[in-house]
Amino acid sequence: MGARQGHRLRALPLGRKTAQALDRYLRIREEYRLAFATSWLAEGGNENELMLVAGWKSRMMIDRYTKATAAERARATHARLSPADRL
Repeated sequence: MGARQGHRLRALPLGRKTAQALDRYLRIREEYRLAFATSWLAEGGNENELMLVAGWKSRMMIDRYTKATAAERARATHARLSPADRL
């Protein structure tokens, strides 16, 4: 594992317990981001505002964290907005 300070790569010695704790933290952080983004959009939140709140500069992050629920959201949006159902 390494860290950047300026432009030099430096090695950081980590013990087994520290490495496990860091791995657990990184996995939990990913799960939190996924849950946050998914619930934001499921409740009708705007994608651009989600990017601002989450600090993401690329729409690819939204796609990454909400890919699993994209089809479900599309069906729900279609059911809500379909003009054929309002005739």
